Amino acid sequence: MDALPIQEQTGLPFASRNPGIIHTCGHDGHLATLLGTAQILKENQAALRGSVLLCFQSGQEIGLGAEQIVTRLKKIGNVKQVVGLHYMGEMDTGIISLQNGSVTAGISNFCIEVVGLGGHSARPDLIHNPIPAACEIVSRIMAIPSNYHAPFATCIISPCKIAGGASNNTIPNTCTVEGNLRFLTIKDGEEIMQTISTTAEKVALSYHCSVKLSHKKEMCPPTINDPISASFGRYIARKIGLEVQLPHTPNMGAENFSRFLLAFPGFLIFMGAKSKIAETSTKLHTEKYDIDEKAIPLGAEFLATYAYEYLTHFPQTNLLPKNDFEQFAYEIGRSILQNENQYSTPIISHKLIALQKKIEEQPILNDDELRNTLKVYIDTGGNASLAAKLLYIHRNTMKYRLKKLEEALHCNLHDEETRLLIKIALSF
Repeated sequence: MDALPIQEQTGLPFASRNPGIIHTCGHDGHLATLLGTAQILKENQAALRGSVLLCFQSGQEIGLGAEQIVTRLKKIGNVKQVVGLHYMGEMDTGIISLQNGSVTAGISNFCIEVVGLGGHSARPDLIHNPIPAACEIVSRIMAIPSNYHAPFATCIISPCKIAGGASNNTIPNTCTVEGNLRFLTIKDGEEIMQTISTTAEKVALSYHCSVKLSHKKEMCPPTINDPISASFGRYIARKIGLEVQLPHTPNMGAENFSRFLLAFPGFLIFMGAKSKIAETSTKLHTEKYDIDEKAIPLGAEFLATYAYEYLTHFPQTNLLPKNDFEQFAYEIGRSILQNENQYSTPIISHKLIALQKKIEEQPILNDDELRNTLKVYIDTGGNASLAAKLLYIHRNTMKYRLKKLEEALHCNLHDEETRLLIKIALSF
């Protein structure tokens, strides 16, 4: 499934039998992991409080397969969560990376056709040469990330192909530039593509040429993990003994599991599977790539455990059992603090004020009320993180501790003192 057109050189006894074809992105391992997950779930089927769908996606390496499955899932209906797993050869076995927000980039391909007026190279005064126009367009659009885009929001513009002309003494009528744009939010992708279009048009005009820009909008959107789902995933990972790696910079490669996450809440988890065999490589898409097969049962255990725990704790609603609530709320609070740049906007609302008032009126809330209050904020999206912090403190509160958090809630989250107050509150 999803092999790549490379001649395998691992020398392993289970190497590809087909010349020029190799599983060099780990999809054979993913396939085995999902089959292992199926076996575990089937053996424990009586204990499951719901259904689990196992999706075997083909065509991922060429950006296909996801939309067909998403369409099918929507037709089936009542899908509450989607979880994807990808092995990483450069991470040690037993380590996972599961972060909030963007984890892989979105990508859009573009083609800029520069239209001029061709003719004999001896009379440049009678023609409009599209080749120098195309060359300057390449230079100008590559400068867009540094000159016209926020430096804290990564984007990459890569012109990869330029073509024009057929002989060394004839100026062509057209010259084309092809490449791709990578971005971490859909909004950034749309804005940057518009800037590419505007820049190309103005440069071409200065050479008395015109341009035709074509691009496939969001050929693959950015993969954006749901923070609440990712927090629960980290909790499950630690529960089964996996080491959770600190948040890292997003991978600028594209991954069309993003199509699943546009349709349903969930996350993509990266799991370490570094090969210990000397003759193999840990680098994806190379002729000697292999994974540590000890990672396969760990991946299956994680997926099966997550499915079981999710169905147990969230049968119909987003409510957590009493013994897990405190740890889950703490996970949310800590993950938010580790990714403050993703939550740096003020999120005080009338609902949060109402929650504060409720706590003032009823200093001791039972667990059901706490869980229901958290559900309200999960349903409203951005307020969930701060609500979880507030509720976590309340579970362990003396009034002066809650007071410190209340003081923080009245401040702007851009304020350094506010973040410090939250950290102090969480440290009690």
